[in-house]
Amino acid sequence: RTTAMIHCSKPRTLAIVVAAAILVGGLAVSAAVAKSGDFYKVTVTTAGTGDTITATVKAVGTNGYKPNSAYPWKLTLTPGAGVTMGKTVYKKADAKLSPKAVVFNVPYTATSDAKSVSAVLKLSMCDPKQCQMEKVKLTWPAR
Repeated sequence: RTTAMIHCSKPRTLAIVVAAAILVGGLAVSAAVAKSGDFYKVTVTTAGTGDTITATVKAVGTNGYKPNSAYPWKLTLTPGAGVTMGKTVYKKADAKLSPKAVVFNVPYTATSDAKSVSAVLKLSMCDPKQCQMEKVKLTWPAR
């Protein structure tokens, strides 16, 4: 073997180790959980590897409504058994707000026997004539 061959083989070996780690750790992806009302739709998707998960909670307006950027958006989480979170209350400053959606990214860890995470999202959507407010209760699989 020459030095050039050793340098070339290391990236391949690293790629194989990373791929094996992903397979062993398991890619935790669940189907999206959704709740809808007359003026909103909220979806929750999760992704991660091993015990490290990130839930993405996304709220969009429907039927001509758009997110109310002046409203004090709030996501309050209740972790189930086996779920550990750095914080359980996310406020408007923690969200990504745009004219089309409000998105909260929630990192947490979940053991292999963790069941679910529950949350309440306080939201507001407006159309040109009025604004509506709602408290949306959500539950999704922890893994």
